[in-house]
Amino acid sequence: MEIQDKKYLELLAYIRHELNPSEEKDVDSWINLNDTNRKIYKDILRKNYYLRWSLKSKQINFEYEWDKLSSNLNKDRRIKFYYVAASIVLLLSFSLYLFTSTETINQKVIVSQIIKPGVKSAELILSNGEKVAITDKTALLKENDGQIINIDSIKGVTYKNDTSHNSKILYNTIRTQKGNEYNLQLSDGTKIWLNSDSELKYPTRFDGEIRKVYLLKGNVYFKVAKNKAKAFIVKMQNQQIKVYGTQFCIDAYNKNSITTVLVEGSIGLSTNVGNEVRLKPGELGKVNIESGDVEVKKVDLRPYIAWQEGSFVFRNQRLEDIMIQLERWYNVTVFYQNSATKDYHFTGDMKRYKTINQILDFISLTANVKFEVKNNTVIVKNK
Repeated sequence: MEIQDKKYLELLAYIRHELNPSEEKDVDSWINLNDTNRKIYKDILRKNYYLRWSLKSKQINFEYEWDKLSSNLNKDRRIKFYYVAASIVLLLSFSLYLFTSTETINQKVIVSQIIKPGVKSAELILSNGEKVAITDKTALLKENDGQIINIDSIKGVTYKNDTSHNSKILYNTIRTQKGNEYNLQLSDGTKIWLNSDSELKYPTRFDGEIRKVYLLKGNVYFKVAKNKAKAFIVKMQNQQIKVYGTQFCIDAYNKNSITTVLVEGSIGLSTNVGNEVRLKPGELGKVNIESGDVEVKKVDLRPYIAWQEGSFVFRNQRLEDIMIQLERWYNVTVFYQNSATKDYHFTGDMKRYKTINQILDFISLTANVKFEVKNNTVIVKNK
C-alpha cells in the first residue's frame, strides 16, 4: 500500500528516535489506528532492522543512505513511496548478495557441530506431585477431582471451565527447560506462552472472586480472557500484577528485578511497599525486587515480545545479553575469550527457529567478533 512521503519520513524518524515526545505520540496514534497502518509500520521497521544489521558489516554507511533517500524526498515532493521502496529493495538485495558470498568465502563461525533451535516441550506437575513429560503429541490426562486435561499439538495444555466439581481447588505447575517452549489455555480461556527455562503454577479451575496464578521464574506472555467480575492476578515474589483483560509479557529471569511490558489493555503493578502503578499500552514497568521501586518508561515492544512470534529482535543490545537469550533457547554454554566482547552492541531481526550456527554467522558479519561451536559450547573471540 502506498503512503504519503511525509508519513514515510515520520515513520523513519520514529524508528530512529528522532522525534520529540509530542511527535512520537502522534505517530503512535497513527500506527494504532488500524491494522493497515500497523502492517505498514512493521514492514518499514523490518526493513530498517535488516538493513542496519546486514549493511553495517560491509562498511556501508546506513545513516548516510537513509539521509540521502530522505533528502531526495524533501527536494522533490513528487517522488512516490515506491521509488523509495525500490531503493530499499536494491540495498537489501545487495546486502543479501554480500551476506551469502561472504558466508561461502570467509566463514566467521568455526563449526564442529550443528546446534538446532529449541522445541515444543515441557513438564507438567499434577496436584499429587506426579510429573508428566509433555511434547507436541496429543494426549489426555485426568486430575484427582476427575477433571480432564487435554494436551494438543497446537493448543498445548488446555483446561475446560468445569464447575461440576465441588472439591477444593487443585493446582498444576508447568515448567520448561532450556531449549524448550510451551503454551497452555487455562479454564477461563486465558492463553499463556512460556519461553525457555520458565515455570508457572495455576489452579485447574477458578473459583471465588479472583483468578490468581503464580509465576515462579522465566519469561511468560499472557493473553488474559476478559471477566470484569473476576480480576486476574499474577503473583511473583514481592510483586503482583492485577490484570483488567489484556495482553502483556513478564520477564522474571533476573534475580534483582522483574520487567513487564503491556501490549494492550490495562494492568496495575504493585509491590509489598507501594501503591499500584498502572501501565499503558507500549509501556515497560521494571520492579526492583529488593526496594520495591517501580520504574515506568515507553518502549518499542517488539524486542520484548518477538520470541512469542518466533523471532529474535535486538535493538542496540549488548552481546552478553544476546548470548544469554541464545544460551536458554539453544541450551548451550557460552565462554568469552576476551571479556571486552561482552559490551559489543548489535541490532537485528532473526528467525528463532534457525540453527545457532546461522544466528552466529549473521552476528559475526556485523562487528569484530567470531565464534567457535564445540561440544555444546559457544566460544566468543575477537577477530
